[in-house]
Amino acid sequence: MANKEIAADIINYGQGLAMFGPTNLNTGFLTRVYLNKIDKDEAKGFAMQSEYIIRELVKQWAASSDAPDDYECRVLFQYIFDKVAEATYKTIVGKKVDTEFNLNEPFEYHEPDLPENIQQKITNAVPRIVDVASQVLQHIDDKGYRTDDLENWFLPYLILSSGLAMQFILEMDLYDD
Repeated sequence: MANKEIAADIINYGQGLAMFGPTNLNTGFLTRVYLNKIDKDEAKGFAMQSEYIIRELVKQWAASSDAPDDYECRVLFQYIFDKVAEATYKTIVGKKVDTEFNLNEPFEYHEPDLPENIQQKITNAVPRIVDVASQVLQHIDDKGYRTDDLENWFLPYLILSSGLAMQFILEMDLYDD
């Protein structure tokens, strides 16, 4: 299977888990009902920029460590989710996107620069996000994708987190406490 096929499988599997429905009662947190909008070109540029940053993080990880274990994968999945949620929120409300990604930050205390009501909604979704992250890792293992080539499996795993975060914020009522 080619890298693109592996990436598509990982991302599609994770997106399926994240969609709320009768078969995803424990993992579903997305509805596909968008309450917020961003310009299509802006969204595309944002996604490309996020992928570039995630690709750089994966390269840094590969250069400095062994392959991440399950705990590290889940921490980084949540970290990417938080950072992309922050950047998406700032884009929607017209604030300057000054979000920075730092490979050491996920393993230290960090908190996204978000209003309390938005942060609380993310916090409430964390158990489902972690469940999606865990089930996707199991899928990666079941399919035999986890190899030393992190770009094959770890990159799409983190890109999945980025896409889920963007969709989560686009679906959220930003002004409901």
